[in-house]
Amino acid sequence: MPLNFDYNLIMINFLMTNLRTLFLFVLLLISLNVSAQSLSPEYIRNVKVNDLSNSDIVKIKNELDKQNMSFDTFETLAITNGMSPTDFSILKTRLQNLTPEINTSVVDKGSVNSSKPIELDERNSGYVKNISSSIFGSEIFTNSAMNFEPNSNLVTPANYILGPSDEIQLVVYGMQEMTTSLVVSKEGKVTIPVVGQVYVNGLTFEAAKTQIKKACSRVYSTISSGQSNVSMSLSKIKTIRITIIGAKKSGNFSVSSLSTVFNALHIAGGPEGNGSYRNIELIRNNKIIKKIDIYKFITSGDQSDNINLQENDLIRIPVYENRVKVEGKVKVAGVFELLPNETFLDLLKYCSGFDEAAYKANIKLIHNTEKELKIVDLSEAEYKNYIPKSGDVFTISSILNRFENKVSIKGAIFRPDDYALVEGMTLKDLIVKADGLKEDAFKNRALLIREMDDLTQEIKDVDLNKILNGSDNLLLRKNDEIIISSIFDMKVKHNVSIFGQIKKPGEFPYLEKLSLYDLIILAGGFTEGSSRVVEVSSIIVKDEKITDQKEYSTITTVEIDTALIDQSKNVFLKPFDVVQIRKKPVYETQKSVLILGEVLFPGNYTIINKNERVLDVINRAGGLKINANVEAVYVLRKIDRITTEKIEKQEQKIPIDLKRISKNPLLSQNIVLNPGDEIVVKKLDETVKVFGSVYLSTEIPYNNGKNLKYYIKSVGGFSETANKSKVYVINSNGLAKTTKRFLGIKKYPKIKRGCEIIVPNESLVVKNPNKMSVTEIATISGVFASIGGMTVAIINLFKQ
Repeated sequence: MPLNFDYNLIMINFLMTNLRTLFLFVLLLISLNVSAQSLSPEYIRNVKVNDLSNSDIVKIKNELDKQNMSFDTFETLAITNGMSPTDFSILKTRLQNLTPEINTSVVDKGSVNSSKPIELDERNSGYVKNISSSIFGSEIFTNSAMNFEPNSNLVTPANYILGPSDEIQLVVYGMQEMTTSLVVSKEGKVTIPVVGQVYVNGLTFEAAKTQIKKACSRVYSTISSGQSNVSMSLSKIKTIRITIIGAKKSGNFSVSSLSTVFNALHIAGGPEGNGSYRNIELIRNNKIIKKIDIYKFITSGDQSDNINLQENDLIRIPVYENRVKVEGKVKVAGVFELLPNETFLDLLKYCSGFDEAAYKANIKLIHNTEKELKIVDLSEAEYKNYIPKSGDVFTISSILNRFENKVSIKGAIFRPDDYALVEGMTLKDLIVKADGLKEDAFKNRALLIREMDDLTQEIKDVDLNKILNGSDNLLLRKNDEIIISSIFDMKVKHNVSIFGQIKKPGEFPYLEKLSLYDLIILAGGFTEGSSRVVEVSSIIVKDEKITDQKEYSTITTVEIDTALIDQSKNVFLKPFDVVQIRKKPVYETQKSVLILGEVLFPGNYTIINKNERVLDVINRAGGLKINANVEAVYVLRKIDRITTEKIEKQEQKIPIDLKRISKNPLLSQNIVLNPGDEIVVKKLDETVKVFGSVYLSTEIPYNNGKNLKYYIKSVGGFSETANKSKVYVINSNGLAKTTKRFLGIKKYPKIKRGCEIIVPNESLVVKNPNKMSVTEIATISGVFASIGGMTVAIINLFKQ
């Protein structure tokens, strides 16, 4: 027994120990999986560094910190898995420049306030210190698509300098074959199987190829005889370390050995606020080997300054010496950097020339003197000699919005337009130039509007008859405007009108010999039901000295031929006549009413005669359904409410006592229907609604024989503000009944299915007990919207 106990204890301890180990192992796998997802080889291989947001950079930084991974280790991981050295350099710079206090955004070194555009002080005279995006040339460093990144898939340049970490693919083919990858060691050598080591560091790719081929030929004799050949390509490119100072992101960078100066400048964000764009220095082995002018590339596409970089190269961006500003009517405005001895014409070239509307004769120039500002007018003759000074501001104005030789002709002329004024030009010359007068031109009087020396205008009358026969040679002046009227403009325009049973009623222009038949045709002809009797109203024209005129028009009744053939019944119209086409007295279009709700055949029904009543239409609709409420029938009728401003359409509800009129159809409640009436037959409602000044506004199941007090009690009774004497009931058909009082005894209305009990508030009672106040109506409307979900529960409660 003790032995068995010891054995079991050992097994339990073993299992617990292994379970703990297994649990820790699972946690380790989970942790590794999380890290792998965020910095996996697939993620690194496919990531686009330029598309990473600031939050993405923060996530990568947090993952590196969590794994305690250095930038060097991360660089090896990234480049090994396919990220280009240039991309990694950009990524590393963004990681290093994360703001420690707020680790959610990237702040570039040296770029504080650099996003502000160039500004001038209140006198438009000088620059603020921090300027960036308005500097000509800065756009190539803010455009992510223009990064000048080298293409590693191109053929390796023959002058490429080999160094440590470069990888060469060597292939011997022909009589003898061999394929191998050669990595340049730190010592600058490659090791070729069987052949041995060859020193290639610092050699150009072409020179290294010659050395390697020579070494291989000592082992592979067929290479010397030409029976075998040697092929060499660069399979992996080394990264080099360079330094950039004076840039927005100055510092050390690891870039591809194929990278150029422009590529490195783009990675560093370009020159900082005061950095030069035209005098950038490339320093190699402590010597300036190239001065880079960005403007050469921008203005002419010259990339001769975009040379390849080498290990330990230094790009130095000095402070600019001369910057000026150009604003106004040039094609490219902004801030420009100029080299010594460059003139305004050189500056104009960088601006891509004047805008089409530029005033070129004189340019306003503001520059600084030792004490104050100075305005200079720079004439066109001085462009080639003036050398701009740092701080100069050039403003190119627009030409004036006016003409120096324009005359205009308008109106009854074949080609009304603006024309060029030439010396000695007359009005007759202008009329000929405009292809002459139209046939309807009013020649007795044309108007000449002339601009005076003080820019005021005067008007002159011109007799065109004299102009055309040559007896008056009117000389034209700048900005003269001639207006020639038409004889039709001089005539009073007359109209006639037609209304009634016509397709296009309204006003029409009066024409000579316009007849009644002509006007009917112009108005589209008759509509259905038009009468042959037409009324024509004509105005009475009397002597203007008569002041006691009592009649203003005469009425003529004409019986026409509706086919418009018999001309003996046609009449000629006069200006301002009004024609009325009457409707036939016995003609009526079909009218209808609508019946809705619990009838067998709801829908529209045509009114058969003028005495059609409610019961007639209900019977035509097949009568009531089984679940119809005979006490919930009413008619909705649209009526016109006339106000001081307009006629408004309103709807009134007419209660119908269907039980009574079914027994006696002659009762007045069996109302005669109007066109457009709607008969509504509601469904049987087994509830009673209680609203107003009670403790619970809701619906109560109908209990046959119970009076009003029963339902009030069922909702908790009257509230403290209730006016008990003014309680009223609205039946399902819309008929309202009020509480009666006899000998001090209240008699409440009888309660029927589907009715509504309204308990008014003491303060809201109006003089008419059958009419609710606006506030009550609004209150009840709100209650209706809120009781839907409560109703079913209360009904079920009462059924229990």
